[in-house]
Amino acid sequence: MSRVQEFLLPPVAAARAAAPVSAKDEGLKEATPVRASSGWQSAEVKRPEVPAPPSLQSKLGFLVWTPGSNGDAGDYYCEHLLFVAEQFARAPDASIARNADRSPLVGFIHLPEKPNNQGTSRVIAAALSGYLETLRTAVPADEPIRVALTGFGTWGDARNPSGDFLTRDNLTAAMKLAFAGNLSGEPTVLTLPNGAGWSFQVGDREVQLLTRTLPVDNNALSGDKSVADFLKRTQPHGLIGLGQKPGGIHYQVESRADDGGLQHDKRVRHNDMFEARVTFPRNEALFRAINQGWRADW
Repeated sequence: MSRVQEFLLPPVAAARAAAPVSAKDEGLKEATPVRASSGWQSAEVKRPEVPAPPSLQSKLGFLVWTPGSNGDAGDYYCEHLLFVAEQFARAPDASIARNADRSPLVGFIHLPEKPNNQGTSRVIAAALSGYLETLRTAVPADEPIRVALTGFGTWGDARNPSGDFLTRDNLTAAMKLAFAGNLSGEPTVLTLPNGAGWSFQVGDREVQLLTRTLPVDNNALSGDKSVADFLKRTQPHGLIGLGQKPGGIHYQVESRADDGGLQHDKRVRHNDMFEARVTFPRNEALFRAINQGWRADW
């Protein structure tokens, strides 16, 4: 039987979590608006293309951003989640770490319409392995490494594979793939509001995987079931957001977040009437982590 313990933040992170949220949008000052033909958008940082490994393409049909596509997650809750996460990550004194490219360790993966757990486990394993290459040194040795994962719940009567994946068994399988002989014992269950978590021992480091399944409505954006509440409560060092792409046949990493369809004043909510006003710089941190963590023998 698994051990159970309460999820507790170390003092510095707990102080950040307890601090009041400014009424002003956090992090937007890093996305400097410039006039473009399609309206206001941010100036993007030009980065070299990173090709997908052949094993990703052949085994999973993995689709990633390439020149000519914009990596946009679509003006609905998937992109809203990524936008809120980028906003959180770019705020002053944010808990989210940055890679060598200075990109925050946040990202979003669209699962295909009919994914299988083995394929998803491999993708998440690669992402976690890549993230930990950065987090081993970015996070103090006496502090647990915290990685947040989100998925979405049912839409009407339809189940969502992104939320269904976030179980102890599936995440343990991903951790075993990623860290093999360096993983010790069984995970400890962490109790946290409106979510679930597990603590793993990887070598001499504790790695906490913290999860929340979000509703497919405005409660995903505001309130005690939202991604914003989850990030504030858990103060993660990295985030992997998951969603489903109807009709999709690939695992697709999204690299661009804007606030199209998002009304964010007193309460953040979806509103089709709003065009994009802010676009964060393209963020390839999650794809680069997957590229780094992927093993050829998978």
